[in-house]
Amino acid sequence: MENKELVVKQNNNGAVANVKPADLVINQFGDLIAKGQLEFPKNYNYVSAVKYAALVISQTKSLCDCTKSSIAQALSDMALQGLDVSRKHGYFIKFGNELKFFRSYFGDVAAIMQSGFVKDIKALVVYEGDTFDTGIVNDEEVVLVHQTCFANKNNPIIGAYAVAILTGGIKRYCIMTKKEIDKSWAKSNTKEPNATQRDFPQEMAKRTVIRRLVKMLFNSSNTSS
Repeated sequence: MENKELVVKQNNNGAVANVKPADLVINQFGDLIAKGQLEFPKNYNYVSAVKYAALVISQTKSLCDCTKSSIAQALSDMALQGLDVSRKHGYFIKFGNELKFFRSYFGDVAAIMQSGFVKDIKALVVYEGDTFDTGIVNDEEVVLVHQTCFANKNNPIIGAYAVAILTGGIKRYCIMTKKEIDKSWAKSNTKEPNATQRDFPQEMAKRTVIRRLVKMLFNSSNTSS
């Protein structure tokens, strides 16, 4: 999917006159596709994704009064990444009268898989009592050994890691200690860790390392997807 930015023409008050944001996005994407300047993954229906997202926005009072231009841009940002809010790939947040789209954890995974340069991505938790060791290979930290047993799942978590297998077979890792994970959680919460982090620490730890790895892969990739 070639990354093209949607150009939204505004009038003096920042709105797109007489055009629904979803229609604007769909029409402009259709023009770009017809000209061979934009291509979506074959399994992605951008029309349905944009229309569903627009419906969600219209039914959310705090979002639907944003400027039409920002709504159109938020819908564009979602679609250009091949994402769909009906599959919990992201969410919309209002800033003043402007709307922005943000990827969720599921959106991170979907976007990196849609890119075409990652074959698989997964995360594992390291428990107290596991045999775990890392090392430096080609100037990168990698997991050398991780052996665990079923009983260790009742032990405290001491870390987690995510590994992505690229199309060429190369593995990329993100390895974090529990202390590093806790610091990451603290940045996103003003109070104590939320109920999800407290009740499902294993899954939340996996999400944290996958999200950091996806960010690293996107920032270091030279793909135009």
